[in-house]
Amino acid sequence: CGEVKEGSAMVNCLRCNRPAHVVCVKLRVNGKWLCMDCKMSKKRKVESDPAGPKVVKVRKKTRKNREMESRILSKQLAEQGLRLVEIPADGHCLFSAISDQLKRTGYPTEHTHKS
Repeated sequence: CGEVKEGSAMVNCLRCNRPAHVVCVKLRVNGKWLCMDCKMSKKRKVESDPAGPKVVKVRKKTRKNREMESRILSKQLAEQGLRLVEIPADGHCLFSAISDQLKRTGYPTEHTHKS
């Protein structure tokens, strides 16, 4: 931005170490930042790499395939009265998924101990 802002938080470009104000570059919490020069340099490098555009094309195709697969699966599940449930990846996702299924089918999920 070129302005001097006393006490304003700063962030440095990951490549060239150029400083910028966090608010000026709209940096997200724990975000990584590259200055415009470094972004353009990185883009030119990818574009000049013979495999670069192919990688981008494959990623787009993979994303489209994943979205199509998700739509088909959701439709098939809906026909059976089921639905796809997103379980957060928190290190316990397998157990969370099983717990969710048990709750939906009416099984008790709390362990009861008989004395």
